[in-house]
Amino acid sequence: MEIREIKQDKENILLGLHGEFTIRHVARLKGEFLSYAEQYKGIALDLSGVSEIDSAGFQLLLLLKKYLTKLHGRLRLINHSLPVLKILDLYGAIGIFGDKIKVPADEKKNLSLAYGVNRDLRFGA
Repeated sequence: MEIREIKQDKENILLGLHGEFTIRHVARLKGEFLSYAEQYKGIALDLSGVSEIDSAGFQLLLLLKKYLTKLHGRLRLINHSLPVLKILDLYGAIGIFGDKIKVPADEKKNLSLAYGVNRDLRFGA
């Protein structure tokens, strides 16, 4: 996983993520993300280059969101790749981050797009 600084000003930074956002990289990424959180009030992550994400990557996104909120900052997720959309959908977490998402038309049928509840976890489904 590679992190690239795309754009920044005094209080905000846009980071591009490229590669696998998986358990193999989470320990290193956590340190880098928390360092950025100490320096900037707002962090935007361009996720278009994420080729794979697992539960460890998802948990790190949640941690970063919680940490920035505690510091009165904000995390924005933009340009979600399909693997990112799928894991957010799996956990029913699309609404947790509150960001606009763009879903390719041919992939809409493969996603439940549940905002807070995974359709497979509902009773009677």
